[in-house]
Amino acid sequence: MLVGVAYFGVAYGCSVFIDNGGTEWLHLFVLIGICEGFRFLFHGFGIYLRLRAARRKERRAVRDEAHRVSEAEPADRIYAT
Repeated sequence: MLVGVAYFGVAYGCSVFIDNGGTEWLHLFVLIGICEGFRFLFHGFGIYLRLRAARRKERRAVRDEAHRVSEAEPADRIYAT
């Protein structure tokens, strides 16, 4: 998600340069910077949500396994791996 901030910074820098008399074709870099910035921002947030869901699933599996082993009979605990 932080890479998106760099793209927004490039877009801002190009727009300031254009306002101070720079060439007009830099509007292309402004457009690309804004589009890429939003893309990284949204994809980064989606990846964060998927990672959080995967960690929650792993935590639940470990908790269920520990609960299953603790409910086993004492003789079964010897053979549980």
